[in-house]
Amino acid sequence: MTQILLTAAQSGFPIEARVGDELVLQLVENPTTGYRWQPDSELQLPAREDHYVPAAGATGAGGVRTLRLLLSSPGSFDLAFSLRRPWEGEGQVLERVVYHLLVRNEP
Repeated sequence: MTQILLTAAQSGFPIEARVGDELVLQLVENPTTGYRWQPDSELQLPAREDHYVPAAGATGAGGVRTLRLLLSSPGSFDLAFSLRRPWEGEGQVLERVVYHLLVRNEP
């Protein structure tokens, strides 16, 4: 199993992986503002972990949301997340990332 680290910088680029690989998404957020990274649609990938680590130092400063997903089947699909407040709906997205995944079977 290979771990593939994805940040906002990889958004929009093609990502090649294999079945059994683990995606590790690390996205900067500040939940004290109400904004959280949320999937644009229901995740079809098994989530292994979802946690937030605040930055050291100032109270109320941002931190990093880490989400670990297992690639369990081959195919080509987009994985999209929006930074938004849950109660404001889709119209108030602060930022959006989209990862274009091509997942192949193990050789």
